[in-house]
Amino acid sequence: MRPVTSFALLLLFSGTAFAVPAPQTSKFAIIREGNQIGFSTTSIQRNGDETAVDMTINVHVKILGITAYRYVQTSTEKWSGAQVVAVSSETNDNGTKHKLSLALHDDKLIGEVDGKQLALGADVVPSSVWNPKLMTQTVVMDNVNGKLKTISIADLGIENVDVRGQPTKAHHYSMRGQLEQDLWYDASGHLVQLTFKGRDGSIISYHLM
Repeated sequence: MRPVTSFALLLLFSGTAFAVPAPQTSKFAIIREGNQIGFSTTSIQRNGDETAVDMTINVHVKILGITAYRYVQTSTEKWSGAQVVAVSSETNDNGTKHKLSLALHDDKLIGEVDGKQLALGADVVPSSVWNPKLMTQTVVMDNVNGKLKTISIADLGIENVDVRGQPTKAHHYSMRGQLEQDLWYDASGHLVQLTFKGRDGSIISYHLM
């Protein structure tokens, strides 16, 4: 990867600017306490000003050969420029299931979550981490259950992170509030690393495969 300056990355993510990452399919290994417990994939496709993003998460935690936790999610987002026009997801969180479907109508995202009607402002940004626009927000929509979450973002600057065994310059952001995680994006706006605490306090990380 070509080295980039902090200034260039700051331009990419400054203010309310939104640089949609180029089309790409990324696969992450999900690691807990040194062991892989699953994987996540993100596929970004582009057609003119339209962007479609398909995402999957599959986590399977075993303890002494017995399944202790399972998490599976598939989700899709459609964007027109910097405007989300449709979001859908199906989630199985260890047996608790959620289904969300929203589409833009006039000035609102309207649809259902878990069989109940939901209407949100058209400017809402889903909480999915593929999108560097997340780093400019103070409120985001949880793409599991449609709830609005308050967050704060700290810009921790440029760091070298290991990407497929190679040191790579990436912009580190710390998200705190009702969603807490650390995220690293490369110069083209693609997520290359993610860490957060699991419900049991263990550190979980996404590493690009």
